[in-house]
Amino acid sequence: MLHGKEMPMRTWTRIERLGNNQTSFPVERRPDISALMIEFYRKLDKILSFKQLSESIELNLKLKSAILSDAAGQPITDNSAKQMWILNSLVSPFLSEYFTKRNVVDFDRKTVNSIVAKFIRKIRTPITKFISISPLLNLEITMDVLDIAPGVRLRKLSNEQLEKWFNSDSVISSSPISNMDLINMQCAVEISNEAHQDKRQSRYFLNNLVDLLRLLTDLNIYVAFTEEEYQEESRPLLNQSSRSWMPSLRLHRLKAIIDDTSGSRLINLWRHVQECTNTKKIELAFKRWSETSERLLDEDKLIDYWVALESLFTSDSNQEVKFRASLRIAAFLGETPENRKDIYNDMRNSYDWRSAIVHGEFRKPKKVKELNKKYTLHEITEKTHSYLRASILRLLESNEGFDPTGIEMRLLCK
Repeated sequence: MLHGKEMPMRTWTRIERLGNNQTSFPVERRPDISALMIEFYRKLDKILSFKQLSESIELNLKLKSAILSDAAGQPITDNSAKQMWILNSLVSPFLSEYFTKRNVVDFDRKTVNSIVAKFIRKIRTPITKFISISPLLNLEITMDVLDIAPGVRLRKLSNEQLEKWFNSDSVISSSPISNMDLINMQCAVEISNEAHQDKRQSRYFLNNLVDLLRLLTDLNIYVAFTEEEYQEESRPLLNQSSRSWMPSLRLHRLKAIIDDTSGSRLINLWRHVQECTNTKKIELAFKRWSETSERLLDEDKLIDYWVALESLFTSDSNQEVKFRASLRIAAFLGETPENRKDIYNDMRNSYDWRSAIVHGEFRKPKKVKELNKKYTLHEITEKTHSYLRASILRLLESNEGFDPTGIEMRLLCK
């Protein structure tokens, strides 16, 4: 049916890194496999070999079980549904792989035999496989791969991967990020498993790692989107995929860099999050601290910081919170008497700003003038950010259980 037809061509934009932060975008013509497949689909009902293939599958129990079963493993009985399953799980992947390898509309027995052998291996030794790729914005890594834990890694993105997304109509048309964002992506979180994969666990690992990257680098790092590919043992020829976009402001900020030293610390932080005795105690604070990367206004950030700080240092009492929190934070972080005094005064000023925001006074000129005598809202928000980050890092990397109620007594004993 396609014999003698010329391969349709499309424009393909290359991405070439030239060094010195320069990138070139040469344009070339490449085979348009999608257009060829669309033409094939339109003439499907006239193709005798497709009907013969369908009949052969019906007669072969192994093939029928591998191809004509739904997500629950139940046999597909509707004839039109059978055709779609055969097309999606067998014919389309086969022809796409063939034409991608050949780049011409022809028949090459060696290529056909190679792909058939690959499909037979899949049917004879079916596996369950899951992999998700989540490109990150505002992060670079100096190594090719950084293994965080079994099945969880940071890895560089290849130019070929970026080109695939850049030239994909489905990515560009649905993307909430710009072409420049996409081009500047350098690395991704890769999560894989050769067993049944709970997507919630995958998202949990992804969110945990992004939170830790923000904590470690003290910079805003965002997930651009997540692509998931999975294959089930019950349907070895059907590769399923999906893409989801992350609801994020994706603010352009300084780019963080993970090198060998910070990479080792990141791995240790990951282990501590899984095993640390303080993990549950800092869970709310860590979540609130990381979520401020999505906030635009200082007043919103400061409220989140104080929700986090109060959960860490004053969960035992709702009285004299300003005094207790300021004292405990200063005692916990301060290395010298002068340092503790500075932190104490900073936190009292920060709490005053927090109270003014909560009670609607931070927009009154007289109150703002009074609070600005020490620090502006932006300045105190940045200081509070730093103290909270230091507290979370210290608690995460500590092997000792944390009890804020004993801080005053320990301070008196110094």
